[in-house]
Amino acid sequence: MKLILDWIPVIFSIGNLLYAIANDCGSIYILTGIFIFIICSAYYTIFRLHILHPKGVFAVSAIIIDENNKMLLIKNNNGLHMQPGSYYRTNKPMLNMSLETPFKKMIETIRKETGLEDIDIELIDLSYSGNNREYLLKDLLKTDEEKKFFREYLNHNITPPPFFMIQEFGDNKTSKEKYHISMYYAFKLKNLQKNPKLIFKDIDEFENLSVYKDLKYVYNKLIMLYKKTNYPTSNIRLCRFNDKTKTVCWRMTHHCSTHCRHCFIDIEVDTNPININVDYDKIYNNISKYQVEKMVLSGGEPFLISNLFDIVEKINESPVMKFSICTNGIYYHNQIALIDKINQFSKFDKFVVSLEGYKNDNYCKTKHIEKNNNAFDKVVEFLSKCQSLNIRFNINVIGDSYFLSNTKKFIDFWRDKKIEDITISYPIRTRNNSKTDLLKTYQKIINGDFGDVSFIKNIELIIPICEDTICPSRQNIFSIDSSGDFHKNCIDFNDKNSTSLLINREDYKHLVEVHVAGLCIKQENEIISILIARRSPDRDLFPDKYEGCGGQLRPGELFNDGVKRHFKIEMGLDVEVINKIHRFYYISPNKQSPIQGVFFLCMYKSGEPKSINHTEVKWVTLDELKSMSESVFIKDVKNEMIALVNQYVQSTKK
Repeated sequence: MKLILDWIPVIFSIGNLLYAIANDCGSIYILTGIFIFIICSAYYTIFRLHILHPKGVFAVSAIIIDENNKMLLIKNNNGLHMQPGSYYRTNKPMLNMSLETPFKKMIETIRKETGLEDIDIELIDLSYSGNNREYLLKDLLKTDEEKKFFREYLNHNITPPPFFMIQEFGDNKTSKEKYHISMYYAFKLKNLQKNPKLIFKDIDEFENLSVYKDLKYVYNKLIMLYKKTNYPTSNIRLCRFNDKTKTVCWRMTHHCSTHCRHCFIDIEVDTNPININVDYDKIYNNISKYQVEKMVLSGGEPFLISNLFDIVEKINESPVMKFSICTNGIYYHNQIALIDKINQFSKFDKFVVSLEGYKNDNYCKTKHIEKNNNAFDKVVEFLSKCQSLNIRFNINVIGDSYFLSNTKKFIDFWRDKKIEDITISYPIRTRNNSKTDLLKTYQKIINGDFGDVSFIKNIELIIPICEDTICPSRQNIFSIDSSGDFHKNCIDFNDKNSTSLLINREDYKHLVEVHVAGLCIKQENEIISILIARRSPDRDLFPDKYEGCGGQLRPGELFNDGVKRHFKIEMGLDVEVINKIHRFYYISPNKQSPIQGVFFLCMYKSGEPKSINHTEVKWVTLDELKSMSESVFIKDVKNEMIALVNQYVQSTKK
């Protein structure tokens, strides 16, 4: 009977079309008949043959938990507490011919049953512990019949992935099938709104009720995953500043006690205390104007600011809802008075401490400080003091190749020092490992492959896309520079500090490349010293070869400005470009088009030459340069260097 009913519209449309053709009823009737035939055929194909959707009935249910892991239950007319849920019928046509998805059905059900129009919830990915659905179903699919049901009826993709259960229909069957699939979506409630229908209960309060037998299993699965991953899906972020709230980063000073190898900020290594002037009215007005909720006090090193206590007092009175302070913690003794009283400031959130090591040697190497320096111990002392005063803090670790090679040792150190809040950041500047490598390691940490991590309350991973100027968070990020000027963008994208300029050529290059390079010299009496640097052996282009300093020229950038920028960013040097003394050159990377460039002579002004992209940076005399083998230099670079120096010597004799 059902088959006959399905075919009636098709037979009717065919008959109508044949009648119109036979009686020469005109093109309008024929086209109408064709149109009706297409509609009926599409209906039969989609909704009867189930080309796009499997047949049968799915149950979609939501588990919504609050910050205490209590579950939201709904009081129905019978007095029972049920989770939001509904049946999703894949063989029921929609009047508008749209294909309803289970997730869309679930969202509509939540809105209907909770009475919340704008419920602030965040989806928790219940498939987080596995790569496919079978992983989650392996302990549920007991019989061959159940497995066959799964294969035949769940052959389409569902995004985001729910947690699946194969369940038998009860007395109230709505399908001829013996089984149906229950799809459980899990949500984290972020904003609890008062509503008498919303009741939160602990699992122990209803676990003995038979109606919750399946629900209890799913709930326990959810809590297990939730505790295992702490905050699974939202803990991988694309921005180090923003968590979807309007945030301003105040780069208070360029003075810093270290020069970290991964840092892309134009800092000045100076440990002397500095006093800064602040126009609070200007800051307050901009915070109110742009409705900024969160402020990050950064640098440089804020602990070097002698009037930091006064500044914090004023920020606590500002319109922001909360503020945090970024520090390396080495000079915490400068701010003992502030640290002792920091919890008295109601808007203080936490200290964000950069701690890129688990022992002194590597920490000092990362920070570019002497190994006999006890900086690492000072940072550990600072964290211990915070713990004793119950001050919130988070440590930031750079997820470079050293971290990936020593992950277990890092975790052992965190466990020993009772560090519970950790952020792992992919390095914007260095490129000695891929984002995929770091993502895999992060997953292994969560899975406990490197040892117990139950002591960790929060661990997040930041995979920044700062090399892409299309930032998904930019509308919520503002900045204040060291001069006190307010910017409606991330401070990392100010013209002078664009992080895309710090990336090695192998990772990012302009479509049309022009290079600039500089040879830095300094002269004491009659002796000329020449700065040369040896490229890292892991570089794709000219590994382990000596060179000067340089790279890509930015679009619209002057040649001498480009040379100065590369020396400052890559080696920490200030130089003066001698524009009249230069050489033209080109390089030919393997199987790539030649790249043209200009090689300038530069005079040293200030700074201590250091570079994370080179294994050796040293000063040599002209005679020492001439005695070195050409094979250890990039092709023709040695001769170009000698020619530049000779040209300079000749110019001084005129």
